[in-house]
Amino acid sequence: MRTANAPSGPSLGNHYRFENYAAAKARRPTPSAVSTGANEDRVPQRPDLVVPVCHSCRVPTALHMEVKGASAPRAVVTSPRPRLILLLTQPRHKAGRRSISTDWGSPVRLLHIVATPRGLASNTARVSNVFLEALLGKRDDVSVRTLDLFSADLPAVAGTNIESKYKLMTGQSLDEAASSSWRQIESNIEKFLEADIYLLTTPMWNFGIPYALKYYVDAIVQPGYLFKYDEKGTPVGLVKGKKMICVTSRGGDYSSGPLQVYDFVENYLRTIFGFVGITDMHFFNVQPMDVSMEMRSAAYKKAISEVQEYVAKTDWEPVAGALIGKAPEGLKPAPLLTNGGPTA
Repeated sequence: MRTANAPSGPSLGNHYRFENYAAAKARRPTPSAVSTGANEDRVPQRPDLVVPVCHSCRVPTALHMEVKGASAPRAVVTSPRPRLILLLTQPRHKAGRRSISTDWGSPVRLLHIVATPRGLASNTARVSNVFLEALLGKRDDVSVRTLDLFSADLPAVAGTNIESKYKLMTGQSLDEAASSSWRQIESNIEKFLEADIYLLTTPMWNFGIPYALKYYVDAIVQPGYLFKYDEKGTPVGLVKGKKMICVTSRGGDYSSGPLQVYDFVENYLRTIFGFVGITDMHFFNVQPMDVSMEMRSAAYKKAISEVQEYVAKTDWEPVAGALIGKAPEGLKPAPLLTNGGPTA
């Protein structure tokens, strides 16, 4: 994330990664490479084996291993008892690595927004991985783009960009520097709009969402892009025909009882994304995670069962006519409504 006065960096895209699940499924290792017994779902405990950085696969069962000393970047799996095998990744592509494609390549486009500093090795992502695996099992024409918010260099929502926003809303023009900076905001919005399905992976922090997720929401929820005001001043959401699946984890159980009123995660996410037009939302809240190991295990089993059932019974066909990519002409920040026309 950038501070208010930080300069605009290079072209966006280096923190968005495409994940080719169909290709990963075809490249899965032989059963001898990974134990599949009920109590053997862990990475082999060998110090000479590491998991390489892999940008083409994030399927839990698609394990790629190599011997230390190889030239490719890699990350060591240190968790002693992972119930799902995860691939760890660096946020940036190194020289000589596969470049990021600008073409989704499949009819079903899913944007996975990861809002935990532990990334795909987190407790929350373990359930998200089950969702992705189940979705791939139902249909193999899914392209997944992953956005790790704690590694992303998101544009500033203050300084030049906040001034640009209000200039545009009042009908004023931007100079070249301001236009280039605002374009970074637009690029993130367009990448958000390109998806048919959103998978949001986030823990609960102090009853709310992590600051990185709030920062991202503040960057993309802009008038004229994700919502607009009609002639009566009523806000109208513009993101229609999309699905959003939210996987959250909590230390306690906020589903009922005295803790229920402290759950500002689901209420906020339903409010903000419902405001921009996303009404087809489903939550899988993994809880409680920090009371006891027995309760944690039961929470995982319950969430995994619910995820698999939900994927199986849901229609994942993209909605025809949904807003994809760039917002329609005439919506990008329009001047504020006034009696005499645009305000100078």
